[in-house]
Amino acid sequence: MIISSPVYYRNVSAQLLSLLDRHYAVRVEKPIEGKV
Repeated sequence: MIISSPVYYRNVSAQLLSLLDRHYAVRVEKPIEGKV
């Protein structure tokens, strides 16, 4: 899955941030924990 946001680097729209937060909350394994 490729997710993009039409804003500057390291700034994410509120809708995309909400989507990522929801997806991250339901995953048991956290592959990006400590990498961001």
